[in-house]
Amino acid sequence: MKPDYTAWDGIQEFSMANAACLCCDVEPENWIYAAHHYNPKPEIVRAMEDTLKVEVAPVTVETRERGRAREPDPWLGRAPLPRVKVRTYYPRAALRAWAERTGRLEAMPFLLTAAEREPPQAKPGPGIRADAERNMNALVGLLTLTLAKNRGASYWVASGGRSGPNLTTVARALAAVAKAEGLDTDGLSAKSLANRLAAGQAELADRRQGEP
Repeated sequence: MKPDYTAWDGIQEFSMANAACLCCDVEPENWIYAAHHYNPKPEIVRAMEDTLKVEVAPVTVETRERGRAREPDPWLGRAPLPRVKVRTYYPRAALRAWAERTGRLEAMPFLLTAAEREPPQAKPGPGIRADAERNMNALVGLLTLTLAKNRGASYWVASGGRSGPNLTTVARALAAVAKAEGLDTDGLSAKSLANRLAAGQAELADRRQGEP
């Protein structure tokens, strides 16, 4: 079973058994070997215990307990021994430093903060620039002008005292070329092509007007 990471977030000191389980991303249990309730410790946890013993230095604390001192065997003739309690644990900081050093941190979520455990959010794409459509229209307009100039007078038309590409003729020529190249032109009429070419010419005209 996976650990309850939130429940362990506030714990700063871990026993050997708990540290080994959590480092294996397993919720610590009371491993029982009795015949009536056989629940042995997983081999992966045993192996992690051996690893921690070698690679991570635990903290050992000795505390003197109040009360009567332990009496040694009177036949040994030694002075009374103080009652001392020894506790060994692994600090969270030491476990994290070891996990980072050995490249294991991502596999040990209990050492991460709640924020670090959050799945990374997808970075927004670059998006489409506001002037991308205008730039495309201008490019189409330039290509239309180039094609009309190369094809000669039949691709030009005079209107209102000004001459420009005959967009209908250019659109039909483009459709013919597309068909010859095997491009799918279903739904792409000469009129729709002409409208796109007209947008290109309009963009070029706007830019010319805006020039100093």
